[in-house]
Amino acid sequence: MSMNDYISGFIKDAEGRKRFPSVAYRCKMGDTDAMMEMAELLFESCSDRQKEVLLEPYEVAFRLNYDTAQEGYMMWISRAAFYGNKKAAEILKEHKIYCDKALFPHYGLIKGYEIIVTTYSGLWRDAGIVDLPDDKRSCGLIYHGSRGYYTFYYQTDYIGPDPEGFGAESEYQEMYLDRFFCMLDLKNSDQNDPLDDALKKNEAIREEYWKQETNRARGTKYVE
Repeated sequence: MSMNDYISGFIKDAEGRKRFPSVAYRCKMGDTDAMMEMAELLFESCSDRQKEVLLEPYEVAFRLNYDTAQEGYMMWISRAAFYGNKKAAEILKEHKIYCDKALFPHYGLIKGYEIIVTTYSGLWRDAGIVDLPDDKRSCGLIYHGSRGYYTFYYQTDYIGPDPEGFGAESEYQEMYLDRFFCMLDLKNSDQNDPLDDALKKNEAIREEYWKQETNRARGTKYVE
């Protein structure tokens, strides 16, 4: 679970681009302050009009459309609140629309299941989910809240229909991420349940991270 040096295409200023890899890594560690920082980076990448839209009251905002940077901002605020960040919770009280319009809606975390699809995975990566590949098409994320992981799937092949319009086929590949969007390594497990083994290994790395005083001083650990 190392730091990914990917830098979001949404972030244009030099300081933000310098901060992005570290902030993304801390998000994977479950640092809710980092989630708020990621939201800030995405907010600052928006135009003045896009920022104004994010601050609109609910009765106006629910009718509006948002781009991926705006949806990413709302997602990180929602996730930070879900995992116990008090500042994020206060923002959600004023902007409940974020729960519905986020890149991955808040209710998916609450009910424990959600399917989100996109035409291009690079947009999600630019929104801070840096362990995803950035070049996949016709893909989606399925959240399995009961076990705390995501299935990421993407199309690898497509065979069109025959002249009569039948027989179209698509082939897909799957990858897996834990609840903090950190990639799960199932290939190097010798256990009967590689997924469960990978989840435990990621959690162990996270616990070691939070044992470090410098990490505790810099951020706020998630609440179960």
